[in-house]
Amino acid sequence: MVRLALALALATLLPIARAHAQSPAHGASGVDELIERGVALREQMRDAEAIEAFREARALEDSPRVRTQLGLALLATGDFVEAYVLLDDALASRDAWVEARREAIEGSFASASSHVGTVEIVGGEPGGQVEINGRIVGTMPLPEPVHALAGRAVVEVSLAGFHRATSEVAVEPGRLARLHVTLVPRAD
Repeated sequence: MVRLALALALATLLPIARAHAQSPAHGASGVDELIERGVALREQMRDAEAIEAFREARALEDSPRVRTQLGLALLATGDFVEAYVLLDDALASRDAWVEARREAIEGSFASASSHVGTVEIVGGEPGGQVEINGRIVGTMPLPEPVHALAGRAVVEVSLAGFHRATSEVAVEPGRLARLHVTLVPRAD
């Protein structure tokens, strides 16, 4: 089912991406060349290499167009959380390039959304590093809930002078899970 959804998203968006990878507003810049290369790599099913090209483009220009291309490539590789965040940001931008492709991008966003939930982590100590499934997501106190892959998520909070707190939380697609963390001071 996931592969079918990704294949449909790819079939829908690759022709659009190919035809419009170069934005008239940007001319033949390095960003456009990197996007063209990334789209060509995606057409060859070389998504990992395409991601590298899109990340390079994003380092030069963090635009909704670049975020969309990177998000689509990440979605194709199963990195649903980062794809979700990038596509959500792009859709929220109301950028003209995004608006012209909104329906297709929304379809891909819906695919990513079906794999992503949100976790609100409270408690802990200020400055504690928070990881979800081994990925650093911020420091306590977190300014807002964070996105996580649906399923069982391992949340770890660590801070010098305290024992590491490790908890599991069930993350459901489109739902908010809450977790209260307590850090226990080290005796040494």
